[in-house]
Amino acid sequence: MKSCRIKPVLNQIESHLYFNNQKLNLFCQKLNIPLMAFHPIGETRVKRDDRHLRDDPQLSKLASQLETSPVKLLLRFHIERGIIPIPKSSNSIHIRENFEALSMQPLGEEVMNKLLSFDCNLRFYSHKWIAKLSKFYPFNDEV
Repeated sequence: MKSCRIKPVLNQIESHLYFNNQKLNLFCQKLNIPLMAFHPIGETRVKRDDRHLRDDPQLSKLASQLETSPVKLLLRFHIERGIIPIPKSSNSIHIRENFEALSMQPLGEEVMNKLLSFDCNLRFYSHKWIAKLSKFYPFNDEV
């Protein structure tokens, strides 16, 4: 923040179960800078072991135990961390399911810790194009 003339109003970041960006989240919370997560439920390239994030067996098991869907669980995970999730969908059924995550009961500390433990620092988006725009690239991931 020392090098900023204008405080950011919002920071849109990559955040999903395999890359939860928690250090940046905590840093931005201290500065009252909201985070917005793109692809919070994953998309076609968000895979580990050739399996899509939403099909992760551990996630499915946890969602089943909570009597919810993996998608709602992924969205609720972000909501409870104070991150604005912006899932993409043009399917009315999926859009309805996305909104249902807002009315879920709080997940609780044990579930949140389980979800945080999925993190494996697995980025899916390269930001090398920013090098043309910013003298500060590459950015230090440590805050």
